[in-house]
Amino acid sequence: MVRLLVVVLAAVALAGCSQPKVATGAQPTSTSPAKINIPGTRLFLAPPAGFKNSTSFVGLERDEQTAVIVMDLMVGNYYKNAATFNRAEVEGKGVEVFDFQDTTISGYPAKYLFVQPTPATKAYWVVFGDSTFATTLMASFPTEDAQTGQQLKQAMLAATYDKKLKVDPFATAPFSLDESQSKFKFAMFSGNMYIYSIGGVKEGHQDPAASAVVTVTPLPADPDNTPAAMATLLEETLERNGLTDKKITNASTKRVNNYDAYEADVTGMMKGKKAHFYELFVTNGSKAVIIQGVIPAGAEGSAQAVRDFAHTVRLK
Repeated sequence: MVRLLVVVLAAVALAGCSQPKVATGAQPTSTSPAKINIPGTRLFLAPPAGFKNSTSFVGLERDEQTAVIVMDLMVGNYYKNAATFNRAEVEGKGVEVFDFQDTTISGYPAKYLFVQPTPATKAYWVVFGDSTFATTLMASFPTEDAQTGQQLKQAMLAATYDKKLKVDPFATAPFSLDESQSKFKFAMFSGNMYIYSIGGVKEGHQDPAASAVVTVTPLPADPDNTPAAMATLLEETLERNGLTDKKITNASTKRVNNYDAYEADVTGMMKGKKAHFYELFVTNGSKAVIIQGVIPAGAEGSAQAVRDFAHTVRLK
């Protein structure tokens, strides 16, 4: 399931050509008693029987093969992020697509895909939003369990969204970082990603030529995907996003805080500029996190501070 999630995250991160910012008016949000708020999001969903809130990722789960993963970009743009969410793009990643439709969810424009990422699993993927947010849902279930698949599809398409809801970003965080001795402070939360910047300055108000940023993304751990394998997937995503002349240094599989871990520095060129990424993957039982440092040219002095901050991670 983790490998499938990474594909989804990569697809959402790859923003296509610019789309017009056509604002969609906020729709009245009806939250039926059967629907629950997915902690860490502004989404309300009616869980099918047997599903519960996950403790290792944002969403619902029934078992290792059956889950709904939610990524709520509360600071985003559906028209931009969904530009690459289509049949051809997903099929290009080697995923079989049964159906693709334009639809609406909670009054907002949406795209829907029904796919088979592996012989053992099928999945429904949905992305919806407007010019201010973009929310992605992925429901995965065993291939032979068509009844559960239909229940998940109905729940996703009937979901409601409350743009005014205040979200506690750490309500479901399966990790902690020690900010007390670091210049990196929590800045913002969006799409299951925790963003830390120098002094906690929010994106858009910092100098990109001098400020490093640290992001933390929790994931459900998967015994078939080691930290090193997950690192390879991230590095491939960086290359798809334009990283060239890739060089990996300081790679290590030493344990960090007694967790299985992989860390490395990835350098190269991105859009004609020098690029430096630090990555740390730690896993413990059913929980895992990806910590990535983005160190732009001019901020090389922050590389050690990024590493020191990442090494304070604790999994709950």
